[in-house]
Amino acid sequence: MLETFTAGCLEAGFDLVQPFDVAAFNQGAALEDRLPDHGRPSALAVVVGNSRALWPVFVAACRRDPGSAAAPHPLNRYTVRVITAAAEATGWPFAARWAHVLEPRPVPIQRVAEAAGLVRSAPCLFSIHPRLGLWVALRAVVVFDREGVAAPPLSHPCEGCPRPCLAPLERARSSTDWRDWLAVRDACPIGRDARYPEAQIAYHYTRRGLQEALE
Repeated sequence: MLETFTAGCLEAGFDLVQPFDVAAFNQGAALEDRLPDHGRPSALAVVVGNSRALWPVFVAACRRDPGSAAAPHPLNRYTVRVITAAAEATGWPFAARWAHVLEPRPVPIQRVAEAAGLVRSAPCLFSIHPRLGLWVALRAVVVFDREGVAAPPLSHPCEGCPRPCLAPLERARSSTDWRDWLAVRDACPIGRDARYPEAQIAYHYTRRGLQEALE
C-alpha cells in the first residue's frame, strides 16, 4: 500500500515521501493542530514534499493541459490532484491536509515534517533537509486508516555550522525584495547542488516562471 502511494507521488514529481506514526506529532500538538487519526492513535501518516525534481514534471503536465496552467494557483491544483490520486490508488481510507490551505487554520507542516523525521528546523526558520538543505518544499500530510510506522531518527544538519543564513535573514525581514529571501537559502552550505532552476525560483517567488518555461 505504501509502495503504491509512494510510486504515485514520485511519478508526479513529489520525491520526498516520509511515512510516520501520527502519534509522533499529535501527542505533542495543541488540540486544534492535531491531525486526523481515524480513531486509531497510531495511524499511518505520510508527509509529502519535493525538491527541484518536481519542476520538469509539473511543467510537462502543464504543457499537456494548458488550461490548468492558466488557472489561478496551478501548482496547488496539481498538488491536490496528483497526491489525492496516489492516495486513492491504495484503496485505503485517508484524510489529507494541504500546506497551502490556510483556512480555517493552517497545518503546521514544518512541525509535522520534523516529527516525521524528514527535515529539521534551521536557525533561519526554514525547514532543512540533510542532503537538500533549504531547497525543499512541504506540500501535504496524508493520514491513512491503518497502523503507523516509527519515524526514522534525524540528527540536526545545522550542528557545527557557523550559521551564515542569519545575516541575510535579518536583511530579508525588513525587505520587500524577494531576492533577499532567496539569499537566505543561497547562504546555506548544505544542498548547493540541489538549488532550484531559475524558472522554478521565479515561479515560487513571483509566479512568473511558469509561462517562460512553457514557451
